[in-house]
Amino acid sequence: AMSENTIAIPASQITDFCSAVTTCIGNNHNFTANIGNGVATTYAITHNLGTRDVMVQAYRNSSPYDSVELTVERTSTSVVTLETVSPLTTDEVRVMITEIL
Repeated sequence: AMSENTIAIPASQITDFCSAVTTCIGNNHNFTANIGNGVATTYAITHNLGTRDVMVQAYRNSSPYDSVELTVERTSTSVVTLETVSPLTTDEVRVMITEIL
């Protein structure tokens, strides 16, 4: 669990702060996957972020790279279930799942 802590670090001790924060957030609070197999209209995506407080976005993997509307169910704290109206072609859609802190 996260809690608020006060820390004091002299500016002379900090190097490459933005890169370190970006790496930490990018590696620990986001998940991506491609979906589509030409048959299914429902996809269970295991993100393992440990919370239902996630934002789900999807876009087409080829031109025009537009957003795709999906029904999103936060099935558990580790899984979202996505539903489409019709089957997607193989890896047609890129799904981005971000933990909301």
